[in-house]
Amino acid sequence: HLNEPNEVKFYITKPRNGEPASYGNGTMVAFLAKSKEAVNSFHKIALKNGAVNEGLPGIRKDGNYYAYVRDLDGNKLNVFCFTQTA
Repeated sequence: HLNEPNEVKFYITKPRNGEPASYGNGTMVAFLAKSKEAVNSFHKIALKNGAVNEGLPGIRKDGNYYAYVRDLDGNKLNVFCFTQTA
């Protein structure tokens, strides 16, 4: 269950942008944060250090708070928090 942060999750899906899966497209590392402020801080610091915005911080379809960036090597990174604990 997604609300059990001590579990490791591994998903295989098709890239959301419809492009072929490749290094940096169709892969993503996600980090659980403790608060919306931590998500915002991660996103701001990543952009300041050269990352590319892939999704501004905000509530997504599942009701939780997310932000997305691509690092300098093209890896997609996500940080999120559960809104009920944020």
